[in-house]
Amino acid sequence: MSYHPPSASRPNLIEYDELKKLELNAVTDPLTGLYNRRLFAETFEKELNRARRYTQPLGLVTLDLHRFKESMISTAIRAR
Repeated sequence: MSYHPPSASRPNLIEYDELKKLELNAVTDPLTGLYNRRLFAETFEKELNRARRYTQPLGLVTLDLHRFKESMISTAIRAR
């Protein structure tokens, strides 16, 4: 006879689609849908390690969008 713990103590299982949605929500901005700093940091670290491992150069291009925040705020206000 085997012991089965109560369902409350079992780990929660979620559907694959729900998990993918949670993962996407964790790495995107809800207003713009653009990838966020968290994803950048994770991806950059992986790529930096790969470049070091294979002794390959790594390039990085950054953009500073002038008045991006104000533009997004006005877009959000118009969307309401």
